[in-house]
Order: sequence, then C-alpha cells, then structure tokens
Amino acid sequence: MTSGYAPAWTGTGALVPDRTSVRIYTFAEGLFAAFAHDLELRVEQLRGLAEYGPHSLVQMEAPVSGIRVAGVMRKGSVDTAVLTQSDRREINRKIQREVFRGMASLNIRADFDGQTARLMISQPSGSAVFPVENFSMREDKDLIGVSGESTLCLKTMCIREIGALLGAFRISNRVVVRFDAVFEKYSIAGHNK
Repeated sequence: MTSGYAPAWTGTGALVPDRTSVRIYTFAEGLFAAFAHDLELRVEQLRGLAEYGPHSLVQMEAPVSGIRVAGVMRKGSVDTAVLTQSDRREINRKIQREVFRGMASLNIRADFDGQTARLMISQPSGSAVFPVENFSMREDKDLIGVSGESTLCLKTMCIREIGALLGAFRISNRVVVRFDAVFEKYSIAGHNK
C-alpha cells in the first residue's frame, strides 16, 4: 500500500473488521498508582464505512460490549498473563456498568481534509472532538487504510472518574486511542474500484 494524506481514489469503503484494530490505553494515577495497572483495552465487533476524497470521513460504531481488557501494559508491551479471569470479568463489568453506564455503543468519527485529522466520539451525553496525531493513510487496488492516535479527555466526554481502594488510585483522565482501520473499496454512483 502506498502512503499519503489524500487518496487517489474517490468513493466509499466498508470496514474490514478482521484487518482493523482499535486499542485504548488507560493509565493509573494517585497515591498508590504503583500498585495498579496501566491497561490495554481492545475494541471488537466494529462496524463502519468510509468516504474518501478531498475531504475524507471514517465512521465506526463500537458496541460497548465489544470493549474488552486485553492485558496489562509493561514496558510498552501488553502482558496478557498478569490478569486472572476474575480480574478480567471485573474490569469488563466496570467498563460496561461504570465507565459507559449502560450505553449500547459509541460512535467514532474521524475526518481529514489533507491538512489535519480529528476524531469525534459521540455518546448519549454528548460528543467531543480531539486532534489525531501520527495520522497516515495508505491505499492499494482494493483497500484503503487509515491509522493514527488520539489522546482523549474522559471529563470532556462526560465520563466520571473511576477509582479504587477508597481513592488510593484512579484511572487517569487522559486515555490514548490508537487505530488502524482498513476499508474495502466498492462502487457507488459513478465511482468504481
């Protein structure tokens, strides 16, 4: 795939879920943060479409039930062996019941105009827009891929602080989302693969 900011092809593409990855990184902070874990969460069961041209748009829907803990971050890598099954169940329960408070899904939208890229996360309590860093787009005959990362502010997204052990540590307000989404090109009104 060739890289660049503006695709040579103009049209619409459908998300290829098994070639797409969205990961969320959380960070522990507070007095006893050294005893807590920074986590990697993986977003599964994604659906989405993309429109490519001079102003491109990617839209994905992420069911909250598809946001699952992958493991603990250690020295820049995810360690899947640290958490017990019980730990995983509890973290996944907190994601669904406390972080997203019974929401069914999140809507994720990324747009880019050749100069800047931004990510918008929408939920019932509102939406928030964040800049995308390390953005890249790549293209080949049948596929277009976009990747980048964005630092989100949970308060801006109306997500309340999540803590443990009577506030001895908590999840940082800062969360990093890294995405690498692949879309299969298909024909639309006057556009062909």
